[in-house]
Amino acid sequence: MDRAGERAWTELASPPAHCRAELAADRLTTILEGPRTAPVIAALRRFAARADSGISLLAGNHDPETLLPDVRAGFEKAIGREGSVRYPDDAPLAAGLGDRWPVWGHAVGNGAGSVWIVHGDRWDPHNAVHRDALRRAVAAGRPVELPVGSQLVYRVLNQLQPENRWIPELKPELPVVFPLLLYLDPRVTLPFLQEHWGRSERLLSGFVDGRLRLGPLLGPDAGAAPPAADDLPQVLSALIAEGLLGEAPNAPGAQLADLRNHLRHGAAPAAGGMLAAHGGAGRALLRAWLIGVRGLLRWSPASLEADDGVLEPARRWLPEGLVALVAGHTHGPRRSTAGAPAYFNSGTWIPVGRLPEHEMERSIDEIEAGRWEADAPRTWVMITCDDGPPQVALWRCDKDGAPSPVDAAPHA
Repeated sequence: MDRAGERAWTELASPPAHCRAELAADRLTTILEGPRTAPVIAALRRFAARADSGISLLAGNHDPETLLPDVRAGFEKAIGREGSVRYPDDAPLAAGLGDRWPVWGHAVGNGAGSVWIVHGDRWDPHNAVHRDALRRAVAAGRPVELPVGSQLVYRVLNQLQPENRWIPELKPELPVVFPLLLYLDPRVTLPFLQEHWGRSERLLSGFVDGRLRLGPLLGPDAGAAPPAADDLPQVLSALIAEGLLGEAPNAPGAQLADLRNHLRHGAAPAAGGMLAAHGGAGRALLRAWLIGVRGLLRWSPASLEADDGVLEPARRWLPEGLVALVAGHTHGPRRSTAGAPAYFNSGTWIPVGRLPEHEMERSIDEIEAGRWEADAPRTWVMITCDDGPPQVALWRCDKDGAPSPVDAAPHA
């Protein structure tokens, strides 16, 4: 789904924490006609017309409406495949256990020698969509609750976008994006933090103060253990503390006071409108955001083998002998074959914002000036099933349209 499509879906929210499923089919028409979506649908229609083609539609956290019958019927009509599209979300690969959700997806191959294809949001606590619960709510006429990540897009990012046109290129990993949002508009962002994590300005400042007293967290001489990755208040506090120390390592107390003032009142517009012209807490929050984004290693060449947070929490659900797990939720292409099973992330075909490697001040200036480097990885995973276990390889589409393998050889 393109960015216009994401906005069309999140606009179904009323109140913002819920979506109105009865409007989804009409919104689908708007999405399919979007300038980025229409060429994709046209290409799918050409592919679907081939006699040897098959289409499977797997739902994700930004398009849960594809679980609904009316939306599915509209999609099938758009690509010319009425009644013949497969929906892997209708039967889980692994059943839920107590309060643990099922795993939805598609298995290629047979038994242990198979490949699991999942969206990946199942293991992202801020963005996961419970497929069965959504369908039950719609059948009962109840509002469908959106995950907190979708609410963030609707209630915060979309409000900031008119004045910051590069906002849609962000993928909101919540701990990483919040320093930027607190810089841009704390009066919009803080109520969201308060509602979902109970973090008022006072409590957030207290967390940051505690982290400052522990010393640097992310440098080579770290003075404190890093917080757990899923503890958003602590991760956010750690990033902001690093930003404050980066701006004024010898005066953290003054920086903390400036941060409190910024969170209460926001920052006055800088001369010339440049983000980097701001000083004090504003600069510290921007620095914290840049530290967090660069720490993700999402779209750099060095990131192909990096952990993107999907495989490890998924392991307990995977059967013995599984050839590979394939996901796409985090948007960063991955190929990790050192352990069992192998892990592949198909990446994305929509533009994603990148940060250049030069100094932070120049990066901030370039983003504000509209020179936000946004390219699409254009990667996908190819699974070949001949004799024996499936073979899995990561491919990309070059800018001239030619496909080329990212892998030296497929994994089997």
